[in-house]
Amino acid sequence: MSNQPNNSLFKLIHSMEKNELVYFKREINSTDQNQYLIIFNILLKMKTYSEKELFKLLPRSTSKNLSRNKNYLYNLILKSLRNYHAEGDLRIQIHNRIIDFHLLYHKGLKKEALKRLKLLKKVIDETNNLEIQLINQKLKYQINQEKNEYETNIELSEKINTIVLQLKTWCEMINHVSILKVKTEQGLKTETDNKHSLSVDPEIVNNNIDLQLLRNTINALSYRQEGNYLEAYQYIKQSKDLIVNNKTFQDLNPQSLYKTLSNNYLFSSHLELKEDCIENLKDMEINLNLNNRYKNSPVTAKKWLTFYSNSLAEMMRNKKFDEGAKFIIDQISPWFVKEKEKLPFNTRGQINYFFLICFFFDNQEKLFNKFLESFTVYCQKSKEFEWLFAIQIMQLQFEYQKSNWK
Repeated sequence: MSNQPNNSLFKLIHSMEKNELVYFKREINSTDQNQYLIIFNILLKMKTYSEKELFKLLPRSTSKNLSRNKNYLYNLILKSLRNYHAEGDLRIQIHNRIIDFHLLYHKGLKKEALKRLKLLKKVIDETNNLEIQLINQKLKYQINQEKNEYETNIELSEKINTIVLQLKTWCEMINHVSILKVKTEQGLKTETDNKHSLSVDPEIVNNNIDLQLLRNTINALSYRQEGNYLEAYQYIKQSKDLIVNNKTFQDLNPQSLYKTLSNNYLFSSHLELKEDCIENLKDMEINLNLNNRYKNSPVTAKKWLTFYSNSLAEMMRNKKFDEGAKFIIDQISPWFVKEKEKLPFNTRGQINYFFLICFFFDNQEKLFNKFLESFTVYCQKSKEFEWLFAIQIMQLQFEYQKSNWK
């Protein structure tokens, strides 16, 4: 393995969740590898990475080959994370089964090797995932080639060819989605109309959930580009139903459900469909609370940020400023203090801005001034001068209102 940058090991250790840390320490304590646990514990206690500090705190025997020891520890942690998440992460289970197949195959245990592919068949039956189908058929082809079963391989070759054609369709649809997104962002019209189907056989698309989702995305983007948000929303809702009704697809694509729920909210908000907005926000919160395995990850923190921002926007749109202020104090503010370091710096301003608006309209001077100060610092650091100007205007308005109250 090539050398990792100096702070890669530090970043990996500090990204680990409590259960992952416990699991890793238990694993390493069961082996005679104490020198790596020493490095691990020192880095875990560090607030910021310092190679000099690490070198100073290590016993001489461990610091002697520090670069090699750090790389070895990096691999140990990754192996531990794979083992820890294997039981609950379908993607890791599939990759492990493929590795098992190759190990058994090269030991001459071909029958046992084929048994390890049963999980792949289950996933294929429930999702028609093209990538897994292709791997599954290629591995079967490999076994049959050894056994000289050429007639069976002719059938397998035809199946592989069908999968390749479907993958070609997937590539064409992905490309078209990208073109639509770019042109939508630029405010340009595409030459194709909203019924664009890339001359794809509907039967091919209807037999595969990934292709169905892409078709819905193409139609939704096309209608949105025409300004027909209501029709676009129907396709976004279809995508939600597809994912909600396929648990295996959710396990294989853990980000997919939250992403489509978020899109559903954005369209229902644009259309001012109040009941749909409330339902979509509830579904987003339920999905986030169910995500226990990666609940403390930066990806999950960003999802919560989206949910909180959308919830506050909805409250403000309905002029529920008292409710919004309580929501901030009871839920968002404690979460934000705890999780803000996991969020990209340029996303923190949005939530602060919502805080300010809510406290502004709820006439809460102390809280308004508190977040005004932190948001001003953020704007100065990030050079968000437009927001800085906006909050200066808001501050003047607040002072004016306060004088009128008196």
